[in-house]
Formats: sequence, C-alpha cells, structure tokens
Amino acid sequence: MKVSDKLARMTRRDLFKVAGSYGMSSTLLAAGTFGGAMTVAELAKAAESTYEKRFAKEAKHVLKFGAAGFNQRNLLIERAGCLEFARDLESRTDGEIRVEFIGDNQICGQLSCVEKAQQGIIDIYAASTQNSAGGAPYLNVLDYAYMFRNRADQYHFLYSPESQRILREPFEKRHGLKFLFSHAELRGIQMGLAWEDRPTITKLEEIFGTKNRVTGTQLGRIAMQALNLNPVPIAWEETLDGLKQGLIDGAETWASAVAY
Repeated sequence: MKVSDKLARMTRRDLFKVAGSYGMSSTLLAAGTFGGAMTVAELAKAAESTYEKRFAKEAKHVLKFGAAGFNQRNLLIERAGCLEFARDLESRTDGEIRVEFIGDNQICGQLSCVEKAQQGIIDIYAASTQNSAGGAPYLNVLDYAYMFRNRADQYHFLYSPESQRILREPFEKRHGLKFLFSHAELRGIQMGLAWEDRPTITKLEEIFGTKNRVTGTQLGRIAMQALNLNPVPIAWEETLDGLKQGLIDGAETWASAVAY
C-alpha cells in the first residue's frame, strides 16, 4: 500500500483537531505506529492511549526534539527513525524522560537546527549532515568523494566501534554535540520538471552547465563546482519553489526526500 493510500482519509485539519486534544507529540507518535490507512477516530483513539501512557506520571526530564521539516507523513517515506527513537526512549525510561517532537520547521529548519541544539534551545535535532555542516564543520568529513560505495558501507561505518574514534568523539569535542543515528542514505542529483520530457540522462556531460541546489556541505560544493554543475545554496524548504520558478535546474538531495 502506498503512503498516499495509508493517509488518504486524513487531512491536516484532522491532524490538528486530534492534536488539539492530546498534544502534537502524542498525536505524531501515535500516527507513526500505523501500518495502514487510518481514520480520524482511529488516530484519536491511538493518540489518547499514547497520551495516557506518556503522562501516567510526571517526567523527570522533558527533551525538545527539533525535527526540521520532518512529520508523521514524510517519515513514512524517509524512514529516518525520529518518531521510533522518541517512543523507544520514553518506553525504556518508563516515562522518566518525555520527548516533545516538534517538526514541520516549527522550531528549526535544516540549516538552523544544529545551531539551536548548540545554543540549548532544543535538546535533540534531526537534519541532514550536509546542511548541519554549516554550523558543525566536522561533519564535512562524511562527504569525501567515493568514501562510501553504497548504503551498506554507511551503515557499517556509522554503527561500528571505529566510528566512535573517527566521527563521534571529534564531533562532540569540536561542536558539543553527540551523533546518535542515521538512516544512511546516499545523495544524488534530481532534475526538475523542465527535464521531464527529455531523454534519460546517461552521462554527466549532459547536465554540464546546469544550476543545482546544494546544501551546506563545503566538500559537496567543491565537488559540484569541479563537475561544472554550478552549485546554488538554497534551503530545503525553498528548493521546490526554486525548481518551479526555474531558478535552478536540479537539486542535490536524498532520493526519498524527493518523494515528499
């Protein structure tokens, strides 16, 4: 079943109506547990149950989770594990820790989440390492060309003991942040609708000279400049408008991000 089918009965108004009664975090955590289509009544029942479990006792610690543009809908496409992490943390601590999930760019965006975490405005954040490299430059080490052959390479490194010495400890020492987890997805160039009726791109030379959105990563910009792909720094939330208006021809991003 497609994600659009699962959520076909839900509207943004329905979501906020339920959230008005049980809170956005409880509603989003409940919505993330559904594997199929849900009605408003089903979501409300699940949100009520989640709310009662989360507030059965007073939490000793409440953590703000700034999730950039993530929400319960696009997290069904881009399986970043944000909601699952929040549920697991609350469950493992038996309610001693409560996580307030704040997505949809309400408290921070892809470029600002890292800085707000460093400032203590939020306790946890979710954003791409490429965008976060603007505020935490050590993350640029993840973008050396050809370092990861595939997603399996990424998983192997990010969850191996070696990543503690090479990535996590230097990252924490330099920027005061802890690297928790990643869904390990490779990035690529996705072209806009102006290319829809053109022949399939099979050679890099075919897009030489095009203008392409790039994130905050320094190495990504250097590589794209060297490949004659004219990197244009644009925030993710502005990328779609840039493609529609013809300001850029394509965008460097995750394939799953394109789906939403």
